[in-house]
Amino acid sequence: MKFTFQPEEWGDVRTAYFKYKKQIYYDLNEVIQRRQIAIFETGLSDFSTPSFPEIYGLGNDSDEELDFLKKFDVIEKALESGEDGRNFFEYFLDQISATAYPKKVIAPNGSNEELGNFVTNQRISSKYQVKRSTIFAELPVELHIIATLWIMKYGYKLDRVLSPHCLGNRLILTTSEDAEGLATVDNETAKLVGGTALFKPYFRQYQKWRDEGILEARERLSKGENIAIISLDVKNYFYSISIDFSEIEMACSIPENDFLHSLFKEIHYRFQKKLIGLDSSEFSSESLDAVILPIGLSSSYVLANWYLRNFDEAVVSNLRPLYYGRYVDDILIVISNPELDLDSDAGCEKTQFNFENYKKKTNRPIGLVNFSWENLSEVERYVLRTLYPLITLVGTEESDGRRFELACVEGCIVQPEKTLLFFFDHTQSVAALDKLKHELRIKSSEFRDFPDSALMEEYFEKQAYHLIFDDSEGKIRTLKDYKENRYGMSVYLANSIFAALRKSGKHKEIESTKIVKLFQGLNTLIFYRSWEKVLTLLVITNNGKGFVSFFKHTLREINKIYLTEPNQSRLSTLIRRSLVRHLLASVELALSLNPTFISFHPEISKRMKISLETERFPWHTIIRSPLVEYEIGMDESFVLRYRRSNMVRHNYVTQPLLSFTEAAEGLELNLSEPLFHRGEK
Repeated sequence: MKFTFQPEEWGDVRTAYFKYKKQIYYDLNEVIQRRQIAIFETGLSDFSTPSFPEIYGLGNDSDEELDFLKKFDVIEKALESGEDGRNFFEYFLDQISATAYPKKVIAPNGSNEELGNFVTNQRISSKYQVKRSTIFAELPVELHIIATLWIMKYGYKLDRVLSPHCLGNRLILTTSEDAEGLATVDNETAKLVGGTALFKPYFRQYQKWRDEGILEARERLSKGENIAIISLDVKNYFYSISIDFSEIEMACSIPENDFLHSLFKEIHYRFQKKLIGLDSSEFSSESLDAVILPIGLSSSYVLANWYLRNFDEAVVSNLRPLYYGRYVDDILIVISNPELDLDSDAGCEKTQFNFENYKKKTNRPIGLVNFSWENLSEVERYVLRTLYPLITLVGTEESDGRRFELACVEGCIVQPEKTLLFFFDHTQSVAALDKLKHELRIKSSEFRDFPDSALMEEYFEKQAYHLIFDDSEGKIRTLKDYKENRYGMSVYLANSIFAALRKSGKHKEIESTKIVKLFQGLNTLIFYRSWEKVLTLLVITNNGKGFVSFFKHTLREINKIYLTEPNQSRLSTLIRRSLVRHLLASVELALSLNPTFISFHPEISKRMKISLETERFPWHTIIRSPLVEYEIGMDESFVLRYRRSNMVRHNYVTQPLLSFTEAAEGLELNLSEPLFHRGEK
C-alpha cells in the first residue's frame, strides 16, 4: 500500500506507529519485529487465536483482511474510552512474551576451551553450552504503539533534561537558537519533532561517543600532558536497574489515573511476570522484585538514559574530566595528568586515599581475605584513587571476589576485569593512540569501501579471523588460539553482498561457499545475527545448494544447545525456539528480494520442509515455515508481506524506487537483479 497523505495529517496513533516502524526499518539486527510489522500491515489471516478478528470489529469466523490503516481508528477509540477500552488492550497484554538468545556459548571439550598447546579449526561439537543469555521482550505491534505514544506524550520530557554527555539513544527534539545562533535544546519547552523521526541515528551518536574522547586525548598529549582513559561497562544494565514510576510521574507531570500511562506500566508488570519462571542466572531475586526495563521496547532506551542522569552530572561536576561520555551503559572518561604512582600510605596522609579508612566508610560486609590493598590490581587501585566516591569497590561472595558499583543509583555494577585503563605519557611514542584513532576512522567507513572482487578472498581471511599470540605477533610457535572476528565478519558479508549486486550474470560462488564453511558448528551460533546476510548472499549469488546446506546445518546445531542447570530446561527451550524463529525470519527477508529463487531451485522447499518436520526437536510446532506458505498459496506468502509493507532491505535493491512499483508487490520481480546489463537492451 502506497501512502499519499502527509505526516501532518496523521493522528497521534498513526504518527506513533510510523515513528516505531522507521526505528525498526533502520535497525540492522532486528528481524522479528520487522516481521511483526509486515504482518500488521498485511492482514489478519495469520493469527490463530479465534477471538482476534473480533477485537478489530470482525466476526470470529471472518476471513476478511482489515485495511491496517483502519486499525489506528480502533486503537484510538479504545484509548479515548479510557478504562472502557481495557478489554481491547487486555487481549494484547496477554500476548506479551519473552525471547532469549545466547550471549556467550561454548563447546565443552571442543574448540573454544583452553586446550594448552592444541589449536584447532574444528567448530562442530555434539553439544553447545550457553554460559550467558540475553532476554528480550516480545510484544504485539499494538503495544509498541502504546510505548511510542508514551514517549510522544511524556517520555520526551525525560530526554530533554539529560546531559549532552549522554549520547546513546537520544530522541530528536525541537531546538531553538541561542545568542550565538547555535541550535540548543530548551529543557522546558523542547518537544519531540513531528513526522516519523524518533531517535537520533545510531551510527552518528556512537561515532561521536567513540571518537571525541580519543581526539581530546590526542590534542592534550600534543600539548605536553599525560593522559589516562578509563572504560567502564555496566553489567546487565537493563535488568539491573529499578524503575520508580512515581518518580517518573512527578518528573513528567503525568496526571493521576492517566489511561495511557497505566497501560504503559502494565506492559512492564506483565513482562516482569514472564521472567520469573525462566530461572535465568542473569537476574537476581532482588531485580525481579523491582521494575526492570524490557529490552526491545523503545521507551526502555529513554528510561535507561534517564536512570543515570545523576551519575552523569556527578562525574562532570566533581571529577571535571577532559572528556566524559556515556553510550547507554558504556562509559568513557579521559583524565589529564593522572597520578598513577600515588600510593595510599605515601606523603601527607590527609590528602592520600587510605584503603583501610575506605573500607570503614563503605560500611559493607566484606569478609574476604583477598580484599586488601596489596591484592588489588593496578586498575582497581587507580579507579579507587580517582573516582571514589563516584565509584566504589566492594567485596562479594561471587567467584570474582570484587566489583565496582556506581554511586547515585542502585544495582549498577561494573566487573573489574572488564574495566580498562589506558595510560599515555606525552614524552613517549603515542603511536598506539594514533593507530587507535586510525582504526576508528577506518571502521566508520568500512561499509562504504568495497574491495575489488579479485581481492575478496584475501580480504575475507583478514577480516573474518583474529589470531591470538602470547608473544611476538606473527611467530607460529607463539600462536595461542584463533577466533572469528564478529565485526570483521559483518563487514565482509556486507561487502560480499554489494560486490555480488554490482555483477551481471551468474556470480561465482567461491565467497558464498567459503561463508557456508565458516558458519559451521559453534560459529553459526555465535554469529546468529549474521544469518540474514549469509542467506541474502546465497540468494543473490544463486547458490541453492549452499542455501539448503546452511539452513539444515544451522537447524541441527541449534538443537544441540543446552544449559547446565536442570531447572533451566525452560530457558534452554526458549533459546532454541528463539533462534529457530530468527532463522526463519532471516530466510523470509532474504527471499523477499528474489522470491523466484525458490522456483529456480525447487529442491529447496522440499528439503527444508523435511528438515523442519523430521528434526528431533519439533520445529514445525514453533512457527510456520515460509516455504510451507509457498505451497499453500503464493499470495499468502510471508515473503510477499515484506514487499507490501516496504520492509525489504532496500539497500540491496539494485534499482532505486523499484520496490515501490506495482510490479514489486508480486512475486515475479527480482529486486536484487539489475534491470539492464551492459550490451543488453
